[in-house]
Amino acid sequence: MLFSISIVFQAGRSGGPARVISTASPQNASLRPSAAGPQSPLVAAPSSENAFRNVGFFILQIYLFFLMSRVVEFIDPQQRFHLAFIAAALAAVAAVLGMTFPYAFDTRIGIALAAFSAWAVFELPFSSWRGGSFHNLMDTWLKSYLTYIIVVSLIVSFGQLRKAFTCVALATAVIVFLSFKMGIAAEADDRLSFDTGMLANSNDLAMQLILGLPFILYLALDKHRAMVIRLLAGGVVPVLLYVVLRTGSRAGLIALVGMGIMLFFRSSGQRRMGMIVLGAILLAATPLLLNQDLRDRYGTILTGTSGKNMSDVSLSAAESQETRMELIVHALVLSAQNPIFGVGMGQFEPASATLSSTHGQAAMWHPVHSFLFLVLAETGIPGAIFYTAAVVFCMRAVFKISKFTRSRKDLAIASEVSEALLYSYVGFVICMLFSPGAYLYQFPMLAALVTALYRFTRSQMRSEVGQAFSLPATARGFR
Repeated sequence: MLFSISIVFQAGRSGGPARVISTASPQNASLRPSAAGPQSPLVAAPSSENAFRNVGFFILQIYLFFLMSRVVEFIDPQQRFHLAFIAAALAAVAAVLGMTFPYAFDTRIGIALAAFSAWAVFELPFSSWRGGSFHNLMDTWLKSYLTYIIVVSLIVSFGQLRKAFTCVALATAVIVFLSFKMGIAAEADDRLSFDTGMLANSNDLAMQLILGLPFILYLALDKHRAMVIRLLAGGVVPVLLYVVLRTGSRAGLIALVGMGIMLFFRSSGQRRMGMIVLGAILLAATPLLLNQDLRDRYGTILTGTSGKNMSDVSLSAAESQETRMELIVHALVLSAQNPIFGVGMGQFEPASATLSSTHGQAAMWHPVHSFLFLVLAETGIPGAIFYTAAVVFCMRAVFKISKFTRSRKDLAIASEVSEALLYSYVGFVICMLFSPGAYLYQFPMLAALVTALYRFTRSQMRSEVGQAFSLPATARGFR
């Protein structure tokens, strides 16, 4: 017997009697508990707590839009009004008053992120520059970790998770629009970026768009949406891909290829043929879409630094690749010298510069372009273990949910959500393998969405596994 996914949250810490809420919402239609099987009840919270949750989720949607679209950096470039921070603070207050903040600590993902945050605080006195590490901890990581807490705490239903997906998709579409409206192309190599804010780096812009791409595809393919919304979302996709290619981000291109390969092997034979044809068309159209400088830059993915008669752009890209490898070596050396506490959060660049000076080399003053090496060098082996555990737990959870819901008509909506989150997470992790953005908001935000989906599906998966093992061995063999 197949059971539908039940969305479980228990708020009644007040000790009063709980009542079961109906799941008759159209958004949760495919998620109603089966009448024939055991159910995980939806427990109603006191009305005051529900009010805080509803207001909190409304604020959360505003915060997610601000966070993912970076529109505040254009509305208030001087950060005089701190709009995103105010929205986050109000959402955090709502999570506390609504008694939902414990959700941030009831999964392995949440525990790993909490452990990393605690370790970052604990190892602060051992930093090579305590003041600089304190600044990075307060202004970067703890704000990012707050994002995880409020997103997990305030998404308490599957319908709200779908709305959060819509916020991310809309924010991504805004970035695509702003890229054409306010984006600038570098004179040296024609790479597209913004002139200010977090997306002033072309690689960061590509990573942000790749993260949001599956959410836009989710809107475009969602049969429960209005046709106008689906058409608009579908129209954004090719433009987004063009913008990613215009950034000249080699990590972004690798991420797109990786997502495409995963989709290819997870698709049927007919769809695979369509993907092959589409890939051939895109490859043939590349000379029309990208100028020679960008094509040369992407070409270094295959040629590396060994090509002959390389253009100036190719030489610059190859030198950048060599520098990144040197920085990885520095990260390993610094990790060996400081295996427990690292050099301190945000202190890799000065530590790397000092290391270069001791060997008579020019200081590079760049971060190591790999989030794992950065965390290892700055927070030591314990910090790297906690952070890597969170990354792995997220990956395991989203693959597990995707496998559980795939090809299940009764879980069609959950399957669509999990597939979008899976491809977004895989593309993001590939980009992060070449990015120093370990402490930024993207990973905690994605981890929060994975956690929310896992919480909603966890009891259902466990109940079906339990039922399977309760059957006779011969019956289990034919399930």
